[in-house]
Amino acid sequence: MAGSLFLFYAGSAFCSGSFAVLLAAVIFVYFCYWLYARSISSPFNSKFRRNPEPLITDKKIRDGVLKQGFATKKLPDELDAIVVGSGLGGLTTAAVMARMGKKVLVLEQHDQAGGCCHVFEEDGFEFDVGIHYVGEMVEGNINFEIIDQLTNGQLQWVKLDDDFDNVVLKKERIPIYTPEARWKKFLLEKFPSESEGINRFFLLKQKVLNHAYGFMLLKILPRRLANFLVSSGLINWITCFYRYNDMPLVETVQQLTSNPKLQAVFMYSFGDYGTPPGQCGFAMQAMLMDHFVSHGGYYPRGGASEIAFHMIPTIEAAGGRVLVRAPVSQILVNDAGHATGVRVKKGQDSFVDIFAAAVVSNAGVSVTFERLLPKQIAEKSGFLTPHKGVHPGYSCIQAFVGFEGTKAELGLPAHNIW
Repeated sequence: MAGSLFLFYAGSAFCSGSFAVLLAAVIFVYFCYWLYARSISSPFNSKFRRNPEPLITDKKIRDGVLKQGFATKKLPDELDAIVVGSGLGGLTTAAVMARMGKKVLVLEQHDQAGGCCHVFEEDGFEFDVGIHYVGEMVEGNINFEIIDQLTNGQLQWVKLDDDFDNVVLKKERIPIYTPEARWKKFLLEKFPSESEGINRFFLLKQKVLNHAYGFMLLKILPRRLANFLVSSGLINWITCFYRYNDMPLVETVQQLTSNPKLQAVFMYSFGDYGTPPGQCGFAMQAMLMDHFVSHGGYYPRGGASEIAFHMIPTIEAAGGRVLVRAPVSQILVNDAGHATGVRVKKGQDSFVDIFAAAVVSNAGVSVTFERLLPKQIAEKSGFLTPHKGVHPGYSCIQAFVGFEGTKAELGLPAHNIW
């Protein structure tokens, strides 16, 4: 990859002209959508938000929301949609549909809703299994505003320390600070002989962010158009994002600096997306680091289960339900190949068929197309073959430790250690 960084820097100038044309088109489309949106009810209307209420810690009340077991008598009539899986993606989809007045049923095979946002108790301690921090939870950010509206303003966030992440190399601790200017200044002072590599790293990271629109572009375009743009190579004339993502993280960082400590600092957080630095692109790491460095890390007050606890009432307010211990064994389809409902396993040998106008799967690509859909439908969809390269993520071992005492009494900082 010798000289590749120079080529990418030069190539970004070429992309800027295409970007101007694309930006003009996007503005036009957005303006048309804005005119249309003014005539309909918005799912994020501020009228749904109310002042935060006291934190609910009563286990019985919380279980009444998060652990509603499946039973046919609990099924709403005339469903508009069924969502398979109550992870954050499934709950968010259901909550947005509920905001539009749709009656949605969310089915979860586990004994509580929330996916990686659920918690468990052991010896009097409550442990979170997934979320350890979230970035950009500040007013005005689209991620914050969406989840704030879908939880009626009840989900509150606590900011971590400014050194939200700490990279420990043997006995040396290297903090990752927010805001970015402070972190960059710290790195330049700590690694004075690496100023060129540090400056190039931040410059390259910003170039990725300037073309980040390309990350979502292919997701919102019709599939045939997206496939054509990729196969023809035209996507690289529209955005440089995928060129940056084809740059292996390890090789890119090695070109920026030969200092092993600085290399570790530039790549340390790959565990957040579960792919080793040798197998992921630089763009993924750049976007992740900006996600946290821009405003720091945040944690939901009361624990990760607060997300599902406050999103489920939004779904129920429109007549929907979120039911657990409801393993979906099959997505039902009609002769035309359209999804019409799901089959839920109940007991050893019995099943319950539930029908709705739409079915949304939050069970993942592999489970959805290899297990839930009939084989002929999965093959015809076109999604099965391209995703043969999608495999389960790397395994990890988690150790949960409980300490008696408050944060202040124990002198515990609010940051992560890598």
